[in-house]
Amino acid sequence: MTDDAEPQTFAKNFICNVCNLLFHSMKELGHHVSDHAEEWPYKCEFCVLLFEKPSALLDHRSSLHGVDKTYLCSACPKDFVYFSVFAQDVLRGKSPPSADECHTL
Repeated sequence: MTDDAEPQTFAKNFICNVCNLLFHSMKELGHHVSDHAEEWPYKCEFCVLLFEKPSALLDHRSSLHGVDKTYLCSACPKDFVYFSVFAQDVLRGKSPPSADECHTL
């Protein structure tokens, strides 16, 4: 990097899935989605995405948020409702966790 180069900045942007408008905070996007509530009445309770049909919302909740899915442990008979809970040990390099470790999650 040279002295005259500008430092790189990172910003998270939030995009409306209905009209593709860009917002710089989740709060701004949250206020904006109410503009689409009549045409797109199905809102995900986990994020701010809106859907025109209930079936699209159900597909989204299942595929993105893991709703109605269970994750089975290969080390013990325990299953997990949330992938993130099961993945905690996997991310720490324990793949799969032992049966004793599974029961402490």
